[in-house]
Amino acid sequence: MNISVPDALREKMQPFDDKTNWSAIAAAAFQQEVDKLAYLASIDDPVKRRLKQTEMEDNDNAGELAVKAGREWAKHHARMVHLRRLHAASEHISEPTPDHLAKIILKDESARWLDVPGVDEYPEDFELEAGWTNGFVEGAMEVYAEV
Repeated sequence: MNISVPDALREKMQPFDDKTNWSAIAAAAFQQEVDKLAYLASIDDPVKRRLKQTEMEDNDNAGELAVKAGREWAKHHARMVHLRRLHAASEHISEPTPDHLAKIILKDESARWLDVPGVDEYPEDFELEAGWTNGFVEGAMEVYAEV
C-alpha cells in the first residue's frame, strides 16, 4: 500500500524522518479507525449505531478543543510553577475533574477551577465526559516540553 500526503505536510515531516517511524504512526491511525468502524458495524440497531457514532464524533471534537485550551492556557496564563506542578502530577492522575486540576495547579486544597488564572468557565458536561481534562493537561504539557 502506498499513501500520499500533501507536499506541504511532507515538507514538515522531512526534518523528523531519521527519528520517526511514519509507517508505524500511520498503522496506528489505521488500526484506531478500523477498530472504531468494526465496533460501529457490530451494533445491529441503526438508531443506536447512529447515536454511538455521534457520541464518538463529539468526543473527538471535545478532545481537540481541550488540547487547544491547554496549550493556550499554558502559553498565555500559566506560570512556570503551575506547569511544573501539573507535570509532576500528570503521570499519577487519570480523568481528573477541573477542580482537581485547580488544586494541583494552585497547590491549594480549597482551589476551584475558576480560581486558575485565565480560566473563566467550566467545560461543558459532554466535554467532561469525553475526557476534556486529560486533553487540557496534554496541551499544557506540550507547551511545558518546549520550555
